[in-house]
Amino acid sequence: MYVYIWKRKDGTPFYVGMSKNFGRTNPLTAGGRGWLCKKTLAEIGPSNVVVELHQVDTQEAAAELERRLIKDIGRIQTNTGPLTNLKLGGDGWQGMSDEGKASLSAFVKANNPMHNPEIRARATAKMNSPEVKAKFMGDNNPAKRPEVRAKLLARWQDPEYRERQRLARTGKKRKKSP
Repeated sequence: MYVYIWKRKDGTPFYVGMSKNFGRTNPLTAGGRGWLCKKTLAEIGPSNVVVELHQVDTQEAAAELERRLIKDIGRIQTNTGPLTNLKLGGDGWQGMSDEGKASLSAFVKANNPMHNPEIRARATAKMNSPEVKAKFMGDNNPAKRPEVRAKLLARWQDPEYRERQRLARTGKKRKKSP
């Protein structure tokens, strides 16, 4: 388990979190935070965040440490400090009940236009229209532009990038070619 503190370059903390997954501590790849944290992250820029990492043995220890850090540093919402955390901490990924998850799922489905069959049919028809397809076929395909191809080729020449891609795909089932 990890407890992490995201800080500005000047050392001011703005978020405390906990995770079982090390990757979730990385502001460049992590998502799913509260709106205030997302706003602050956008202002600072994910690459400018300093990460302080604490490794603990159990989820209980992680929850305890997260709660204590949030209490000691203080939250913007309660005018006690600079943290953008919307909750007191310690609940982590287990914070939402099954009823809460079901309610959130229903809300998202009800408010996502792509779950409306009429809107989805219109969007599908538009994407399958000859005008839209022409924009991405043949020489119009952005991936076929020389500058894009050169950039992709350069990226794949980097051994670290190739290894990350290999590891990301290891164990995943691939579609068989016809």
